[in-house]
Amino acid sequence: MTRMACVVLDPTTVTVRLPGVAARTLPWAPAEPSALRALVPTLAEAATSVRVVIGVGLLECASPELPPVNAEERRAIVWLDPARYLASDVPMAVTCLDRWVVGLSASQLATWRQALTGCGTIDFVSAAAVVAHRGGTARMMVPAGEGEQAEVAVREGRVQTIRRAPAGTIGADMPSAERALIALDSAALADAALAWPRPSTESLLLDRDTSRTLARATQRRQWRAAALTVAAVVLAAIGAERLHTSMVARAVAEAQTQEQATRPARQAYDRLLAAQAEAALLRADVATHARRDEPLTVLAALTQRLPSDVVVQRLDWDGTRWRLDGTADRAPRLIPLLDADPAFHGIRIAEPSQRFLDAGRQRESFAFTWPGARPTDGGPRAR
Repeated sequence: MTRMACVVLDPTTVTVRLPGVAARTLPWAPAEPSALRALVPTLAEAATSVRVVIGVGLLECASPELPPVNAEERRAIVWLDPARYLASDVPMAVTCLDRWVVGLSASQLATWRQALTGCGTIDFVSAAAVVAHRGGTARMMVPAGEGEQAEVAVREGRVQTIRRAPAGTIGADMPSAERALIALDSAALADAALAWPRPSTESLLLDRDTSRTLARATQRRQWRAAALTVAAVVLAAIGAERLHTSMVARAVAEAQTQEQATRPARQAYDRLLAAQAEAALLRADVATHARRDEPLTVLAALTQRLPSDVVVQRLDWDGTRWRLDGTADRAPRLIPLLDADPAFHGIRIAEPSQRFLDAGRQRESFAFTWPGARPTDGGPRAR
């Protein structure tokens, strides 16, 4: 049986909520995770999993202009250029809450995860995500550190506002009738987080590497579930026809065989990953030695990467960066496709995408730029 504990991290305190035990708050410093390591024996004894809530005071929050795509694709775009969306030059662990993006340093999150090693399953969510999960329409006031408070406004479960301000100033400039603020301390946030049975992947604070690891683990669980489902169907069919000890034993053996049958598939998948990694290294080596300053080389690389629905209208070189203009059925998905190729490393959106109808079919414009080597022939820019 799964037993869950909750840990709420704020700038100066850590709040611990164990199953069936009232919350208690301890002092700590985010840069010194020794306080978290000291909690591991207690957490491991009382629970099989831990949900860690990161307080607003430890998060970077922004409301940037992102393409109208799903949360996973928006998170991938922020991973590519955190300095543009969260004013951070380091890799970030992020989650997208409606039009808001919240995140923190991926290395900081990894340090806290390492400090809690031994506590079973661990997942990280933001305090803003917990408030949004409560649903409804309300303005919540949550802790944000010593001398500060944070307001998280939600409407029908969707995040509208996230802002920090000095303690006592939130709502002070509004008429008393409109100050419908609901105060949630760290203990209340812990209770709300424990009432969240299973957050979706989109709600978790994830960096790029952890997201890939989680995706592979999910795929393996799906394989095992499929094998057990087949085994259960076989067992039910045999049991319905004849309830006999020998036949039940045979059904159990057959279920074990079905579970083992997925092993070649997993091994084949591991070989596929290894082959893909080797192919990526070969492509990187070819890209390093190829004449990337020639327009035909760039066009050839684009032809290999871009889907068939893409129409390239312009390829431009200004001496330091390439620029690509064109149209596609879904422009935002092109960024991850091109960024996976070393020839287009550092690709960014140059202009916002525009939607339009082409013979009754909806399409989107795009404009991307990426750095490149200076042409060696001294010729004019490519178009």
